[in-house]
Amino acid sequence: MSFIYKNADIRDRRVNLFLTKLHHTFTNLMLLDKRASELIDVDAAKTYIANLSYISGDTFPILPLGDELVFQFNSLDWNFESESKFIVETVLGQDRLNILELDYATEGEILPDGTSQLSNGLKIKDGEIIFKNLEMYQYDYKSYELLNEIYRAVEIFFASVESFFQNYYYDEVDEQTVLIYDTDDIDDELNNIIFPIVDTLPDATDRELVKDKYRELRDSIKDFNDDIALQLDSEIDSLLYCINGSKKYSVIQNIETKQLEMLVDGNGNSRRLHKDEEVFFPFHNKPSLNQFIEGLQGKF
Repeated sequence: MSFIYKNADIRDRRVNLFLTKLHHTFTNLMLLDKRASELIDVDAAKTYIANLSYISGDTFPILPLGDELVFQFNSLDWNFESESKFIVETVLGQDRLNILELDYATEGEILPDGTSQLSNGLKIKDGEIIFKNLEMYQYDYKSYELLNEIYRAVEIFFASVESFFQNYYYDEVDEQTVLIYDTDDIDDELNNIIFPIVDTLPDATDRELVKDKYRELRDSIKDFNDDIALQLDSEIDSLLYCINGSKKYSVIQNIETKQLEMLVDGNGNSRRLHKDEEVFFPFHNKPSLNQFIEGLQGKF
């Protein structure tokens, strides 16, 4: 029985393992987000398109418009902003600090030994990201309030990561079910807005080069997301385990379950509509939280 152990040392060790797993999962997800931010050199792409998009006599190029969807993909849009906050007493009163606030280096900051930073300034300590406000509490395992707030914050973050899969549909490839990133919105914008503008360019070669560039940007977004789909699925699984203590989530395996409603669009692609479902452990009182702490298996 997972709840048979009552020893405080075992409980603390399991909580420590939980936090280690949480740290590792968050680090992996932030590295994915960093890759997304570096996927497209927006300035270089816009300059390339602009240089090919002049019409004789015009002062400015007709493209890019500037807000094309292919230029907006620079983040996976994880939500770290939880309603759960630390309340910290200050000279001016009280500050409410976000639990999952990440620690970024400021310009000219000298980092301590064992701490480095990524190209976007995100600090890495011993190979893991740093939760700025959690560091000051040093993970007080005996504080039910602290642990409860952490779980509530992770719940919100988990929802934002899981919702990213709304951008996918599934298909059968070589007798295997695979997740495919949906570029319908991008394709619709290209075919119905961008390419008709491109067709007004007088030079046929320039027209094709501009279209090819937009297609290249779209394909880079699709290929990146198709590439990370299985890893993202695995990270979602890990986050759910951190919240409710069980590994039971798989996007592909749950496609046919009551959690997901399947619809087929006009192109024959199956789309997933998420139904509301309470999958999180009910942390409504201390006994429930205590059971979760003591029930952590510590097997990752």
